[in-house]
Amino acid sequence: MMVKVQKPGSAFVATLDTWQKVYHRRPKPGARPLVILRRFGPISFVYELDDTEGKKMPQEVISKYILHPFHSDTLIDEAKLQTLISSLLKEGIRYREENYGTYYGGQIQWNATNVARLSHTTNGFTKKTPKTPPREIRLAQERRAEYIRRMEGLK
Repeated sequence: MMVKVQKPGSAFVATLDTWQKVYHRRPKPGARPLVILRRFGPISFVYELDDTEGKKMPQEVISKYILHPFHSDTLIDEAKLQTLISSLLKEGIRYREENYGTYYGGQIQWNATNVARLSHTTNGFTKKTPKTPPREIRLAQERRAEYIRRMEGLK
């Protein structure tokens, strides 16, 4: 999503290291890196395919990632899908399937409550164990409530 905001129409991005080691390509002079959130870290920089030069891209990469961007090699069975949908519903996130075209993977409609629920759940704010001090639970609940009020403009 961050890539699409910075450079709409981007089809394939990779880090400098990946471009060099895997695809034997490098950024063109003056190419502007795009900022993305990095897993287990703050940020990373990536370059879009059109901003690189070097060895020709393999046809299987073009077919798999550019011509068919939503393809997955991993099969998700019905039980796993239902577990995911159930988890979403428990967090107050609605799920609905629609019939869209090939290059439209779907959409997410956010509201402040869902953002707060999801962010606090994924950041561990709602985890409660027998060892969690009551004061920390109360503070987490207050932070969550304040965040929701602020996001919904109720402050």
